[in-house]
Parts: sequence; C-alpha cells; structure tokens
Amino acid sequence: MKNEEDYIVSETVGTKYVKTFVTFFKSEYRDENIKNKFYAHVACYDKYGNENESWNTDDHDTIKEVKQEIIEEYKNDDIEFKF
Repeated sequence: MKNEEDYIVSETVGTKYVKTFVTFFKSEYRDENIKNKFYAHVACYDKYGNENESWNTDDHDTIKEVKQEIIEEYKNDDIEFKF
C-alpha cells in the first residue's frame, strides 16, 4: 500500500488533545485517478490513549497546502505542529 518514505509522521502536544499524529500521503493511494496531489490523515488522542478524532484533509497540490488546512482547522485548539 505505501512505503515508509512516502509519508511523514508529526507528533504534537496541545491542550485539548495530548497527542496529534499527522500522516501525509500521495492522493493516488486513496484514489488512483488523482495524480500529483497530497492529503493527510489526522488522528488526535487523549491522555488515556483513546482516539478522540480522526479525519482526512482535502486533496491539495502541495504538502504545504495540506499543512495549512490542518493548521487552520486547529487554530483555536492551541496545538503547535512540528512540521
């Protein structure tokens, strides 16, 4: 399905969630008809290790645009993303 070199995992700590993991993918992994685009899967966990929230971003032309969507989504949650 994917090679380790095809994605990056970032871990962050905020106030609402203890850990937020962001994994970047090429969009063709999700839909083979979408070429040269990227998306991310975002998973947020509480202090007990339970997943509170999980979602996929939209498809974007660059990873920078994907990151911007994530930052915008969590702008009120005091999360510092390390990417």
